[in-house]
Amino acid sequence: MNLTKSRETSYVLRLHTEPGIRGYEAWIKTRIKKGERSFFSGIKAEYSLECKGFFNTEALRYRLKCEKQIPVDSKGFPVKKVSKAMQIALQLGSVNNDLTFQVSPGLKILRLENTAEVREKWNRIKPDLEKRYPDLKEYIADYEWQLKEDNIQRCYTEDTFYRFLFPDIFDKAHSEYFTTNREFVLHDAVEGLSLPVLWQGKLKDFYRILDTGKLEFRGELQTDHPKFPGKKLNLLVGSLADEGSQHALSFDYSGHYDLKPKSGRIEGGEVKTLVTIGNIYRKETETRLKLLRDER
Repeated sequence: MNLTKSRETSYVLRLHTEPGIRGYEAWIKTRIKKGERSFFSGIKAEYSLECKGFFNTEALRYRLKCEKQIPVDSKGFPVKKVSKAMQIALQLGSVNNDLTFQVSPGLKILRLENTAEVREKWNRIKPDLEKRYPDLKEYIADYEWQLKEDNIQRCYTEDTFYRFLFPDIFDKAHSEYFTTNREFVLHDAVEGLSLPVLWQGKLKDFYRILDTGKLEFRGELQTDHPKFPGKKLNLLVGSLADEGSQHALSFDYSGHYDLKPKSGRIEGGEVKTLVTIGNIYRKETETRLKLLRDER
């Protein structure tokens, strides 16, 4: 516990770094509405997250293994008929079923270690994808480009889901006000476009002695950032709207983590993202995380 210049109390969260395995369930839902057309995709997955401890003075090694993936409907029930898009997503997802990361004491991914294994899995499924889905030639080429040595690390360190799972909230001071700030890029926020966001976090219902608390967070869109895709967004609006009509961009990003501050772990959490462009486009994404088991 520390006291800042403004007399507010801050706490430094400490990550439990001893070797152990935790099991999590993740539920990811995406709803998209373009004009009169609507789309929904949902998936529930179970992960085994194994901390192998420090392998040098500055980084830990974590193994993330996907045990199960099930396509679900909007209420969380398994779907009977899996769409083509979901079939492709599941096949591509198999490349990431067993990942080993180097992670900071703040719980931030520093790099993916088993890149050769990931590429080997990709090379095994690629011929089948090319044969079954000849219309995906450009998409497959783009995916392969992402897995090249110069690009692969950024794909994992900046991935939206992995950033949520490894949020870099430990080893840092937080207070009951939105005082923690850092920038990140939210990839594929709207039709493949990425948006620069300022992340802010604060503690709520925090009682370290009782080993309970929350870290709430929100994101503010940085429209004046050099990476803000203003021109591409205008082109997107032009392709969806009637000529001459005006449509404002709206952005909301918020969520929380359920903490065990004394134990140094994350019990669960959720994050919601909503992007709308007037009444012509709407994309809502929600990710929920729940601890299933803790083997220490």
